[in-house]
Amino acid sequence: MALAYRINRTYRSRLTRLSQGQSGRVRMGHLAVIIAACAVAVMALSDRFGRQAQHTYEDAIRQLSEQGLELTIASYQRGWFSSQAIATAQVRQRHLTVKQHIIHGPLTFAGGLRPVAAVIETRFEVPTDYAQLLSRIFGNLSVRIQTVVTLDGTFDTFISSPPATINVPEYGVQSNGFTYESYRSQDVHRLSGRGPDLSVTSRCTQAEVGGIAAGGESHLEEGVLRVGGSNLTVQRIEGSSTCQSGQPGSHGLVRDLSISVRSGVRNGQMDVDYKMSVASAVFGAFQMGPADLEFATNNIDANKFAEFIKESADIRKSKLDKNERMRLLTEKGHAFLIRLGSQSALSLGVHIASPDGATVGEANMGIVAEFAKDPRLNSLKEKTPDNKAVLMQLIQQYGYASGDLFVPQSFAARIASADNLRNWEKCGALRREGVNYVCRFSYKAGELLLNGNTF
Repeated sequence: MALAYRINRTYRSRLTRLSQGQSGRVRMGHLAVIIAACAVAVMALSDRFGRQAQHTYEDAIRQLSEQGLELTIASYQRGWFSSQAIATAQVRQRHLTVKQHIIHGPLTFAGGLRPVAAVIETRFEVPTDYAQLLSRIFGNLSVRIQTVVTLDGTFDTFISSPPATINVPEYGVQSNGFTYESYRSQDVHRLSGRGPDLSVTSRCTQAEVGGIAAGGESHLEEGVLRVGGSNLTVQRIEGSSTCQSGQPGSHGLVRDLSISVRSGVRNGQMDVDYKMSVASAVFGAFQMGPADLEFATNNIDANKFAEFIKESADIRKSKLDKNERMRLLTEKGHAFLIRLGSQSALSLGVHIASPDGATVGEANMGIVAEFAKDPRLNSLKEKTPDNKAVLMQLIQQYGYASGDLFVPQSFAARIASADNLRNWEKCGALRREGVNYVCRFSYKAGELLLNGNTF
């Protein structure tokens, strides 16, 4: 009985181990099937995104070519998870090679984990003689360009450079690097970033530029008109020189320089405003600021402008010879500028504060509507010396302008020589009114009046 019991126990133990082993192998088999299925799915998905990435890349190159860039695809090698592309660009009779490593979607960690169609790493190669020259000038300066293409076709590009030394003969240039982001969807374009701050030194001079930043955003109006705003700001521009023989060193400082552009459409009319301002500027003993200079173009016919953009785009897309395309684009641009001149108006304003008082001025100018009806315009399609002369005659005949300028006399003495001020006052271009020099002007039908005097 004891022997039978041991045999039975041993048999059951072996059966149990055999059953467990078979169960484990079954589970491992199931896991292997799942892993293989996932691998096939990933490869199929990556291949799909690879094909989509190639289509997006080729479409982007085509659009850039239609905008006037001589850019062509030399090769495109698509792999399972990434692809390699080489494009060439014609720049002043030389070929620039653009090499791009394209990582297929659907996920990326660039700019945070998110679903994407592709991630493109870009680097440029230039001809050997250019490469040697650039290496001597820019030293260890390197630029990284990474573009994230989202599933809806948006391009999000990150451009950055680490701190670097730039080798300019007789100067030492240090850059603290820069970083920018460019976002481009079908409707919205956006740019933002900072840098580089620069430090320039030589035997006699030292200069610094700091706090550089740029940004802007635009969207489409009328399907083709891109309107919005952009700005460039520089917090500080400072320089000094110590090599003036027998003279004390000079010093200059400009704070909070800003340059901006704004455009918009209202009631079928497009306006474009430009503005440049500084908070303060000091050059030796000379001081001024804040100062503002504004320039505006108003009443541009938005529909006509949109029509001009569409026609120009059609010419660029055409299969015409390059010279013929340029001829047609020039002709279209010339006709549009003539039409623009007879419909829009320009304005200019300036305000400069200083210890001597405020300098204030404004001007308005344009061309009367009859300009566009003059039959002589029909013969001005080509840029010839005779046609330019006729165009100048038409502008003189139909152009108009008016404005005034008030400048404190003590401030004028700082920015102009005494001889020039006397000559301008003698000929009537300037007139004294209290503590100011004043210039009032108007132009119409070919006649210019300065402070009531005909010129």
